Amino acid sequence: MNISHDIEYLQEIAKKILRFSPVGVSKVIFRAKINPEGDVANFKYNYECNDGSSGWFISDSALVEEEIFFPLKKHRAFFVSQGQNLWLESMLSIDANSGKISMALKYD
Repeated sequence: MNISHDIEYLQEIAKKILRFSPVGVSKVIFRAKINPEGDVANFKYNYECNDGSSGWFISDSALVEEEIFFPLKKHRAFFVSQGQNLWLESMLSIDANSGKISMALKYD
């Protein structure tokens, strides 16, 4: 079974984020804002743990941020290539227990 490119990009992003998430995390909410030119991004990471605690965290390096930014830009370009509008903000919800990923997009 072939997986769509957009799903592959989301899975790649989720794996990278979970690598540096806090221990015991059950859910991560990743928010990204990318400028229209696609050369500047702002990322925010929030989490919930199995014990009910929650908070925010940062990536462990600029290299990791770039590793997330690259597939995120590819995801956005794929959407445009399929006739979709250019999205400027995204929210990715990652369930660390089940592996389920969902995404919401904002276009303006």
